[in-house]
Amino acid sequence: PAHLADALGGASGSVVAVVVGVPMECVKHRLQLGASLRAATRAGLYDGLLATLARNLPYNVVVFASFQTLKSLGCSTPLASLAAGLLTAIATHPIDLVNTRIQAARLASDRPPSVLAAFRAAATQRALFDGLLFRCLAFPPASLVFFSLYHPLRLALLSTFFPLGPP
Repeated sequence: PAHLADALGGASGSVVAVVVGVPMECVKHRLQLGASLRAATRAGLYDGLLATLARNLPYNVVVFASFQTLKSLGCSTPLASLAAGLLTAIATHPIDLVNTRIQAARLASDRPPSVLAAFRAAATQRALFDGLLFRCLAFPPASLVFFSLYHPLRLALLSTFFPLGPP
């Protein structure tokens, strides 16, 4: 309960960010797969919106809540950051793979698969954990950089806008 605000704050931020981020991520995935810019930006810029929410909501809840929990248990900021990044990488990897497949599917057909259909296909192919090692190597350092900046900036903003403490 003490870190519920952190989890809810992370979840709320992810919902807002998805509206802006999904179209850019769709174009990025399609360009990486060899589509022309024209083909990449045509229809379906919000393909994978639900899959992205299904990935980002737990991502932000896990990373913020685990970081704050580990800090409250006495872990240093670097250790809490690295552990939160690793936990988040593992917890959200399968849905990230599904999300990428949905966003890339528009190149192969007019209609991308549903989240459930893409998840079933990846599970059937035993591909849900393809690339997990790289994700586990990439996320902890990124989390370390993020929380190394986030925590001091958060405190500075709070003390600037709420000098007597939060309302």
